[in-house]
Amino acid sequence: MNITVNIEYRTAWGERLVLVTAEGKRVDMSCSGSKWVAMFSLPKSAKSISYHFEVLNSEGNTIRTEWGEGHNYTLAADANEEMFTAINNALNELIADGSVQQIIDKYINANE
Repeated sequence: MNITVNIEYRTAWGERLVLVTAEGKRVDMSCSGSKWVAMFSLPKSAKSISYHFEVLNSEGNTIRTEWGEGHNYTLAADANEEMFTAINNALNELIADGSVQQIIDKYINANE
């Protein structure tokens, strides 16, 4: 299952955001202006996801961690596995051939 997480956050020059799962997996986030995006996969058997955000400096050291308990989501059961698989496969193809990035570039102005 592919997961996309979006957040609007302003960092200082050289800083970057990462998403950190409850299991400790760090997911690098891409940025356009102040809009950050993390894309990653979970096993089909996953029933929930817990994560928080961290700000890293240019050396990769954590300089800020999100307050509180982070984010916890229960994933909806998929009623139509065949449709889910088809949509995920199509999305992966669009990501691989650059189409998703072209759409993002078209609608998100990096100068904002």
